[in-house]
Amino acid sequence: MLRKKRPMHVTKPLVIGVITLVVAVSVTAATIHFIAASSGLNYGGKHCRTNDPVVPFRTDVTPFTKAEVEQYINAYPFLTTSGKPAVVNEIVLVTSKDASLLMKGEYVGVPDNALVWYVQFCGPFPQRSGPPGYKPVTYPLGEEVFDAQSGRLLVWGMRGL
Repeated sequence: MLRKKRPMHVTKPLVIGVITLVVAVSVTAATIHFIAASSGLNYGGKHCRTNDPVVPFRTDVTPFTKAEVEQYINAYPFLTTSGKPAVVNEIVLVTSKDASLLMKGEYVGVPDNALVWYVQFCGPFPQRSGPPGYKPVTYPLGEEVFDAQSGRLLVWGMRGL
């Protein structure tokens, strides 16, 4: 199943000689996508193209906020093969079960209905260590998942598309 981004419809009507930009974002019940944000993170306008499943994003108020996730990412950046901080592709509030789906079945470590912050980064990311004879591998996506109640980093990793 392909993950589809929510469409953003933009129109530019002319109102009494002034151009007004009207932006309507398609949002379904309890679903919102937090891609572009402020706070100095490297969102860069470059978003990884993934084939992730479609999951409902939540708008609940949580003790550990999106701003605190961004603060953590600024303090402890996910580094690319060049050693520079990665581009943040998305930061979304989802259930643990949905975060597991986004991570291709990775276990998150909390009950399926627990709310978590899922963060996806655009790479490339190196995996340099492994058993004897291992050849380094590069992955296009990096991921982190934070408990939305405590802020604890639950799982992180790298994966392919």
